[in-house]
Amino acid sequence: MNWKQYTVGGVALQDVWPLATCYGCGPANAQGLQIKSYWSKDGSEVVCSFQPRPEQNAGFPNVMYGGLAASLIDCHSIWTAIASTYRDEDRDHGAAALLPDPRATRSDVAVVPADDDAAAEQQPQHGGVGVGRL
Repeated sequence: MNWKQYTVGGVALQDVWPLATCYGCGPANAQGLQIKSYWSKDGSEVVCSFQPRPEQNAGFPNVMYGGLAASLIDCHSIWTAIASTYRDEDRDHGAAALLPDPRATRSDVAVVPADDDAAAEQQPQHGGVGVGRL
């Protein structure tokens, strides 16, 4: 298994798919944030260091825009999960078998007011992820 080449100072986890266009972490998105995640040197955690640009503020100097914080959490978290799964399964990072089948990616999510118990008991009709409450 090759996880050690993806440690800090090496290849970013996201760079295993060079054509990915995600705004947050896609290597092929030159206008994106270019978020990069790496295994720590001892392999105990996945780390990300990101320096926002001045125009990525929330209207005040030194206050990061909330959408940027969400992108950091989203991209870093999913790459932590992907890398951990590859390592736990003793597979090379980026092996094609972990790529999702695009025909199997449909999810239905319903969000209902917390006081609507009848609606909250219904499940999505297409095998989705369930119902959330506000």
